[in-house]
Amino acid sequence: MSKALQREFYDHDSLHLPSLLTIPFTELNNSFFKGTIKKEIAFFSQAIFCKDFKVAGFELLLRTRKHDRLAFSPPKLIIERFESAEQMHQLDRLLIPLAIESIIENGESGVFYNINISSQTLESADVMADILAFINKTKEELKLKQIDLCFEITETVRITDYKQVIFHIEHLRKFGLKIAIDDFGVGNNALLLYALVNPSYVKLSHDLIRHLDSEDATCRITNILTQLRNHHIKVVVEGVESKELLSLAKKLGAEFFQGFLLHRPEVFSTL
Repeated sequence: MSKALQREFYDHDSLHLPSLLTIPFTELNNSFFKGTIKKEIAFFSQAIFCKDFKVAGFELLLRTRKHDRLAFSPPKLIIERFESAEQMHQLDRLLIPLAIESIIENGESGVFYNINISSQTLESADVMADILAFINKTKEELKLKQIDLCFEITETVRITDYKQVIFHIEHLRKFGLKIAIDDFGVGNNALLLYALVNPSYVKLSHDLIRHLDSEDATCRITNILTQLRNHHIKVVVEGVESKELLSLAKKLGAEFFQGFLLHRPEVFSTL
C-alpha cells in the first residue's frame, strides 16, 4: 500500500490500520488472517421502505472498526485498494459467506436482504464456485427463516466477460436469489446488464434524480421507469436524504426508498 494511502487512513483513523489494508490478497482466506479480519469488521444494515413506508428489506453494508474498537467507519479505502488491484473477487470470497451467516443468525423473517457483489466476482469462476457452494449449503436455513436474498451488482469497473457473468447469475437464480443493479443509468455496465440480465430491481442513485431541473428531463426519466415497470422490474431510489428528494422519488413512481432521511445504518452484526 502506498505511503499516501497510509497517511490518509492514519489521518482518518488515529493510527489504526485494518488488516484488510495490509494482508496480501492471496492470504485473505488463511484461517489466521481470517480470524483477525473478523475482529475488525462488522455488518451494518439500512432499511429499504416501500410506498406505504413499511420496511420491505435491508441492505447489508460493510464497516471497519476504528482504533477505539467501539466506533465504525465506511470501508472506502479498503474498497479502493481491492478495486484498483482488480481483486474485489477475493474480498467477496471472504465477505459474502460471512454476510449470509450473519443474515441467518440475525435476520428478520419475511423481508429481503441485499448483499453487494462486484461484477469482478461474477467474472471469476473459482470464486463463484465457492460462493455458490456456500449458498447451496445454507439454502434450507434461509428458506426456514423465510428470508429472501438479493445480490446487488456493484460495478465501478468495466465487465469484460458478459457470458461468464450471465452464467453465474443464472446459477444464483436457480437457488432462488434475486438480482439488483446498483447505480442504474450512471454505472459503467448498468444499461447493458439490464438488457442481458433482466434484474428484479434497479437502484437509482440520488445523483441521477436530484439534478432533474427541467420538466423535459423529469419526463424522460419517468418514461424510463415506466418501461422498467412494464418489464416487472422494481425501482429503488437510494440516497434519499431530504424531504424534497423523497417527494421527487415518489413523483417519479419508484416502488422503494432508501436513505438517511428514512433510516440511518445501524449495527446488524459484529463478527
